[in-house]
Amino acid sequence: MTRRTRERPPLPPELLPEFQETGRALSVAGLVSSNSGNMSVRRAGAIVITRHDSTLGRLEASDLIEVAPDTPSHPMASVELVVHQAVYATTPARAIVHAHPPAAVALSLTLTSDHLDTPASTLLPGPIPIIAAEAASGSRELANALRDALRGQKIAVVRGHGSFAVGETLAEACEWTSRLEETCRALLASR
Repeated sequence: MTRRTRERPPLPPELLPEFQETGRALSVAGLVSSNSGNMSVRRAGAIVITRHDSTLGRLEASDLIEVAPDTPSHPMASVELVVHQAVYATTPARAIVHAHPPAAVALSLTLTSDHLDTPASTLLPGPIPIIAAEAASGSRELANALRDALRGQKIAVVRGHGSFAVGETLAEACEWTSRLEETCRALLASR
């Protein structure tokens, strides 16, 4: 007996430019380097996520991997797939950006608190959660911590690792990442 597989419609043509524009913006701003960071969007019955080791500043169609929301792993997808899945399962987010903003990472290493208090003038939805995870990359521990931290919050920092931001679009999640880094630079400079 042959099992029929449901064919997915091709990715919408506007999806690649959205990933490319956001990836370039992150790269130019120094929020990711080389092949660090990852991004995803949720679409009907699927998650489209960047390929493992892709260079966000120079994405091509082959760098976008489509997976079912409950796929336990995918050999080509970012190792952070499990984190993206957990966040999508428990939040209304439509897009996620994971970056490595240097000032935010540095500041997270100097704070003993589990949150970053932000000045009211920063336009950040503070306080920003700071997550400590033994296995900080692609682990179930990190997925569970971020799932909880991003309920009702737009951005969180993983201590010593990077940030995860959510939004309706990749551009919105990128904007939260940029605001976080700008705030952290100012806080570090004021010390």
